[in-house]
Parts: sequence; C-alpha cells; structure tokens
Amino acid sequence: DGGELAWVGDCRAYFYDGTAVRQLTADQTMAAAVRQAGVEAPPPRWEHVVTESVRSAAVETAGRAAVPAGVGRLALVTDGVHRELSPEEIAAVLAYGHDPATAARELTDLALLAGGGDNASATVVEVPLVPVLPARHTDTGPAFPEVTPA
Repeated sequence: DGGELAWVGDCRAYFYDGTAVRQLTADQTMAAAVRQAGVEAPPPRWEHVVTESVRSAAVETAGRAAVPAGVGRLALVTDGVHRELSPEEIAAVLAYGHDPATAARELTDLALLAGGGDNASATVVEVPLVPVLPARHTDTGPAFPEVTPA
C-alpha cells in the first residue's frame, strides 16, 4: 500500500511506474529555498549548499515523501547522479535495467561517463506488483534426479 521515506540535502528519490518517472523529493538546498521564496534565478553555486544534512537534521526538518502503491522501481540517488542524468535517462535505466542492482550500477556508470565529478551513488528497489501470496507447490516443473550422498 505504498510507504513513506525521509531524506535530507540534495539526494533524490524517483519512482518509475512502468510508463513515467516521478521525482518524489525536493532538494533541501539554498537555491531551492530562495526559489520557493520567489527568487527565480539564484546563483548556481547555491545548488550545492545544502540546508539540511544527516549531521544537522532533526525529525521535524527532514523531508518526507509518500512512495506510491503499486508496481514500479524506486531509485534513491545522490546529486552526482541526478545532476548528470535527465529524468528521461533515469526512467530508461529503470525501465530496461535487468534487475535493481544492475540498474543502480548503470545509473552511477552513466553519470560518471557524462562527466560527473561529484559522488555518484544509487540504490534501486523493486516495489511489489501484487501482495505476497503464500507459496504453492506444483508439479509442473521438470523432474530432477535425486542426489544421494556418496
């Protein structure tokens, strides 16, 4: 039924539902704060000045975001990834990555190949398609020979 995540600083969470990618979090940077106050073009260096960090955050200052229910992949990335890759590129990796570990590695590799000079890290998590169902034994698989100890 979805979930919730908390974040600080300029790391981001993206959710890919099979058709589109949606950014779930907002940067906690000086640039974001002044844009929210109505300044349209803050100095570019303010994009790198975080207003909250793991060291300084408290429960009431950490960002919170809902993770949608349903099918998809949740990507948690540092600024070294999201500053180098567009949402469309992130969506393509999430859509075509063989598994979550491969998708995470591809996100970081592509960010570094794009010229990223900052830390680039990513974690990708599969969001379940259906509720967990109890396992059922079936006899539809191939029969394997029994192995006996020597």
